[in-house]
Formats: sequence, C-alpha cells, structure tokens
Amino acid sequence: IDTAGYSFRDMEQGADTASFLASRGDIQKQLVLPATMRAADQTRYVAAYQEFHPSRLIFTRMDETEAFGTVLSETLRSRLPLSFFGTGQQVPDDLEPASVAVLLSRLLPDSQARSAKGAAA
Repeated sequence: IDTAGYSFRDMEQGADTASFLASRGDIQKQLVLPATMRAADQTRYVAAYQEFHPSRLIFTRMDETEAFGTVLSETLRSRLPLSFFGTGQQVPDDLEPASVAVLLSRLLPDSQARSAKGAAA
C-alpha cells in the first residue's frame, strides 16, 4: 500500500487511512525512506508515520550514495527491522533483501576487500 501524496506534514488528511491500516494486523506496513535523506529527516519521518504502525523499513536510493551511516543509525534508533534495499530505478528488479551483511559491506567496503585478499593469500 502506497500513501502517495501524503507528506509527513499532511498527516491530518491521511488520518483515516492511518487509522484503518493501524487496525489491520493482517496488513504488513513498511515505511520507505531514501538512503540519501539526512539522519534528522529520517527520524522525523519515522516519528510522523508511526500512526501507520510500520513493522519494517525499506531504504531506497542505495545506489545514489556512498554514505550508509544514516541507514544504520535510523534502523538502530527506530528498532524496526530492515526488509529491502532499493538499488536502482527498475522496481521490483532493483529490490534486494536487506541483511546485516549487505549493510556492513556497504558501510565498510574496504574491510570487505581486505578480508577477501587475506582469505585468498
């Protein structure tokens, strides 16, 4: 379910939708955030959309940044598990399951390369 057209500032207009979704335990609500968004803005969005009762986070635009600290910090702060990373414009082809290993490889690409070289030696 996409709440296209609802900005976090327009939540009054989306109150009925939020109430309906929050009451439905059979619908998995996932909050989609761009990885390129500043940490403070990610936190503000997560707080604003809490009334939808999201159960997971999806981060998009992973292909547009090399700074993934905000993804890690918001995941830890919100305590919401990750579900997918968007890595390009071709959805659903450019969605990949999120995992700690994938996030760590993006956060620490040099250590991954060193580990691979050490294992090969």
